[in-house]
Amino acid sequence: MARTEHRRSFTFTPDLPVTTPAEFTDALFDYAREQHLDLVVTRESMSPHFTIDGIAYRAVRYYYPFRGIPTARIHCLLCDPDFAEPEIPPRRLRAMKLLHYAMPVLAAVALALLFLLPRGLLDTWWGVLILVCCVAAGISSAWYNVRIFYNDKDNQDHYH
Repeated sequence: MARTEHRRSFTFTPDLPVTTPAEFTDALFDYAREQHLDLVVTRESMSPHFTIDGIAYRAVRYYYPFRGIPTARIHCLLCDPDFAEPEIPPRRLRAMKLLHYAMPVLAAVALALLFLLPRGLLDTWWGVLILVCCVAAGISSAWYNVRIFYNDKDNQDHYH
C-alpha cells in the first residue's frame, strides 16, 4: 500500500530555483537522474506533463518558507490515479489506509494509557489532560506523515 501511495504522488526539492519552464524541465531531469528513472517530458511548461517508466504524471511547483527562506518544492501527481490502485478489495484498502495513517495516534494513546492506567491517573484532571495532549501529538504526527513525509521523495531512503 505504501508503494502505491508513493507511486500516486511524490514531492521533491530541486537544487536550484524553478522560475521558467526550462528550469522546471531541468529540475525534473535532475530528479530522474538521481533516482535512476526513465523520464520523458511530454509537455514543457510551468505545470509540465511527463512520464516516468511509461506512467503519465503532471507536476506543480510551489514555494514554502523554510526558516524564513522561500524554498521551491515540486509536487508530482499521477494523471490517472486508478492506474496505481493495488489489487485489494476496496473495503480492505480503506481499512489498511486508516490503520496506516492512524498508527501515530494509536501509538501515542497506547503509550499514554500504559503509564496512566496503572497509576490511576485518569481519575485526575491532569491525567486526562496528558491523554488529550498525547492524542493531539499523535494527530499532529499523522498529519505530518500524510502531508509531508510519505510523499516526499527526498526522504525516500527513510521508509523503504
